[in-house]
Amino acid sequence: MTKTEVAIVVNPGSTSTKFAIFSREGSLYEETVRHPQEELAKFKLVSEQFDFRYSMIKKAVDKVVAEKGFQVVASVGRGGPVKPLEG
Repeated sequence: MTKTEVAIVVNPGSTSTKFAIFSREGSLYEETVRHPQEELAKFKLVSEQFDFRYSMIKKAVDKVVAEKGFQVVASVGRGGPVKPLEG
């Protein structure tokens, strides 16, 4: 059986991180992972939240990918102070 190739799209917000899974045909899955304020308060800077948020999102994405049998071929992140890259 051929696995569906998908791209993971991540959109971090102030108190949650949304992610979606897309195939060539369109959106297959969306989820919002909420970050409790008491957890976020442990960090002085937003940039210090990276490992915390990454582990929560990775766990959620890995679960869906395993359950659905997807093959991740791309990932996209949105937001943050990142300068544009040449294409």
